[in-house]
Amino acid sequence: MKTMQTCNYAVVRFLPYRETGEFVNVGVVLFCREAGFFDIAMETQRRKRITDFFPELDRELFSDGRQTFQSELRRVKTLLCDDAHKLDNEMRMGVFRELVRMRESVFRFSEVGTVLSENPAGKLAELFERYVNRQFAKTREYQETVMAHRLTAVLRAHELLRHYRLNQKVGNDEFHVLMPIVSEARNAQGVARRAIKTLDLDRDESTKIYDHGDMWIKRVERLRQVNQLPEGLLFTIREAIENEKRIKACRDICDELRRHDVRVLTMDNEDSVLEFAKIEEN
Repeated sequence: MKTMQTCNYAVVRFLPYRETGEFVNVGVVLFCREAGFFDIAMETQRRKRITDFFPELDRELFSDGRQTFQSELRRVKTLLCDDAHKLDNEMRMGVFRELVRMRESVFRFSEVGTVLSENPAGKLAELFERYVNRQFAKTREYQETVMAHRLTAVLRAHELLRHYRLNQKVGNDEFHVLMPIVSEARNAQGVARRAIKTLDLDRDESTKIYDHGDMWIKRVERLRQVNQLPEGLLFTIREAIENEKRIKACRDICDELRRHDVRVLTMDNEDSVLEFAKIEEN
């Protein structure tokens, strides 16, 4: 049976302009003193990702700098792995700390994190997917969170957010759901007057659109059954725009929501969303 081992890691950041503090994650280093493991996972293919973020940047600044930086990382890897017998544990830990300490450079490290893992190499790959490839951002749940953040920014810009609370439960002890934007005002029964839910229906299969949409239709039905459905409920959606079957599935879900007295608007219909939110001013 494998033993969980303590691993220290730091994210490699490319920060070409110290004045703005903007950076892109381009790699991860991980050190496991117990296993005598140190390795690097660096972005080496998608240079366009960097130039898209910093369009005015001299491309050679990134490419040449990365080569130099990787050479230093390889030197440290040799020291911590191939020549590990020359150093005791404290000295090896000191080498790692010196590597990741804060310094003024276009390539620098985040604060050091600690994780437990049976497989340091596998954990390094996992961290690279998270911090560099942003694997978590590819989930549909995350996309709905992004949609909610954008909508919150719109309401704040129009000074409407003061009427709402973010990420609140709608319902009671018997049944409730979490919605990103819920009004502070309540009716005589204590039910929120307004609530807004972001819904991503741009799925790669019509079946997935139906599954996700049906889940929220069922939740709306349940809220009505327990007398907790807000007087005004708006679903702002990202709709499927390609493939006839996906478009039909999206339309079916929207029609079903409307039959449950839910208002449905696309994310780009900003004026109508604002009109819905402004009712709280009356």
